[in-house]
Amino acid sequence: MGYDKISKLMNVPKSTVSTLIKKAENHGDNTHDACRAGRPTKITDTKRQVVLNIIDAEPHLALRDITLKANVGLGKDTINKIFGEADFKLKIPRKKPYWRKGQKDKRKVFARMRRKWTRAWKWGVFVDEATIEYDSKRVGRKVRLRAGKEREEKRLKPSFTSGRTNIAVYAAMMRGRRTELIVVRKRTEEERTSKKNRLGLNAHQYATEIHQLYIILFIEGINIASETIYMAADNASWHCGEENKNLQKKCGNQRLAWPPNSPDLNPIENAWTMLKKALRKQVSRLERRPHSAAELFQEVNEE
Repeated sequence: MGYDKISKLMNVPKSTVSTLIKKAENHGDNTHDACRAGRPTKITDTKRQVVLNIIDAEPHLALRDITLKANVGLGKDTINKIFGEADFKLKIPRKKPYWRKGQKDKRKVFARMRRKWTRAWKWGVFVDEATIEYDSKRVGRKVRLRAGKEREEKRLKPSFTSGRTNIAVYAAMMRGRRTELIVVRKRTEEERTSKKNRLGLNAHQYATEIHQLYIILFIEGINIASETIYMAADNASWHCGEENKNLQKKCGNQRLAWPPNSPDLNPIENAWTMLKKALRKQVSRLERRPHSAAELFQEVNEE
């Protein structure tokens, strides 16, 4: 082809076609590897691999610490450039429970048994507690990772109990229905049963103040036989108490066996995530910031 025909076919100026062809002729059919002006790059394949190995082993390290640990004669900006070329992104790590030996197998059994469920999920009642906390100076620690590697154990953020002011709420939901948001009462010192007791929700409190007063009434309000309803609750101690088992027998609904350490299988967790995301957006405004647990619950209830 001539320059004119190539120019029309590729929709580029004729001068561009001419320049590229001459450049390729002068450099052995290659338009990219020609010598360029400026200093040569300090990044060698060996140095690049050293830096990437450090990140692969310890993804939570700060850029300064990576530079010191690598000790390959590269500055922070150059090492940061290596991360960009390797498609690393700096993100806040996702939370996900760690599975002990055998727990993944139990999840697979649960999934296989209900693989063909269709209408049955319609009558599943999903219950759970959520802790809502507010901290105006919240700081997130980011981690470097590649796309698709967000859930690797070494790149996750560990869950821990913090000293922030918080409230606990409870709810039940199913397709097309839900309970009101239930605030979990903090037990008093008189209800402490041992020195290690943190006065959190226990089986008796759950049975008398939540299950009996809200969950059973919610199930009874559904216009369907109780025995066709499945209660989906995790294996928390308050769900497994004898009082709750007896209440469930009286109600007549079935308890859905739940694999251990599997909150991500419960769709109500998605509802809690949406609630917390909306709440963070609201309390970011100065006039909406709560100053007490009561004000925090009011904000949560509105959302």
